[in-house]
Amino acid sequence: VADVLRREVELVHPWPEWIELMERLAQQRYFDLGGGSGGADQESRLAAAVPMDLSEVAEESGFDFSRDWTTVKNACMNFGRDRFDILKPLPRKDLQVLVGHGCPSMDPKVVFSAKLIRKLVHLDEGDVCSSCNLRNSCSRGYILTRKEDEARTLDVMRILLVYGFDHIKGTVENKPLLKLKSVKTVVRKLIHEIAKLSAVPIDPNLPPPVIRKLPPKVKQPPPPPKRRVGRDDVEMKKGDWLCPKCDFMNFAKNTICLQCDAKRPKRQLLPGEWECPR
Repeated sequence: VADVLRREVELVHPWPEWIELMERLAQQRYFDLGGGSGGADQESRLAAAVPMDLSEVAEESGFDFSRDWTTVKNACMNFGRDRFDILKPLPRKDLQVLVGHGCPSMDPKVVFSAKLIRKLVHLDEGDVCSSCNLRNSCSRGYILTRKEDEARTLDVMRILLVYGFDHIKGTVENKPLLKLKSVKTVVRKLIHEIAKLSAVPIDPNLPPPVIRKLPPKVKQPPPPPKRRVGRDDVEMKKGDWLCPKCDFMNFAKNTICLQCDAKRPKRQLLPGEWECPR
């Protein structure tokens, strides 16, 4: 698989660091159908049970490891989920440069990952969004993430994937970022660092990160019927009246509400009754 990958990638990608990372993923079988993380879908897991030669797939079926966005994305995301331990040793200053000038893409997941990384390295979200070139067209600008959401290796991989695949697919929407030498240098440095760290197997005793989910929404019971203010235990007799303003029950003799001083509403006259005008 690595030979196929090298032959394909060398033709299209100018970054040796990217090629190095792709080779690492290939060696660790992240390009195998259903390989890597358990987050792959059921179809991929079923396909993994079928014995097949991946080199034949690449050559005969046109399954290009360097150009197939979905294949490379899934490999990077699964790797990021599995190697949650790699985030901690990454230099925080490099991560600040990576996301400190704005998001490379307006893809919702990319924006969310960039926000989580900014929170991790203590960058002010408002300051970054106000200087971002996408601020006038981004619907998620200035929005903070939930308190319980934390950055993972997966988020760094998602940002690096956007930059690494730009040479092939033009995935970077924030084009001015490509002209910043500091950003380009940090992207390549982080890719190399992750490829190097991935050569060391993860400590099996490390506990995986706890992903906090929002509690399911519980349907609230309907509010109890509105009670009359005061005198709920008093039986309403003929002539008693309810104040239309505050719903207080008044006795028949009251001409104004004892609760809010509102005037008693005029009673509808029955046939044969009349009201003295004076």
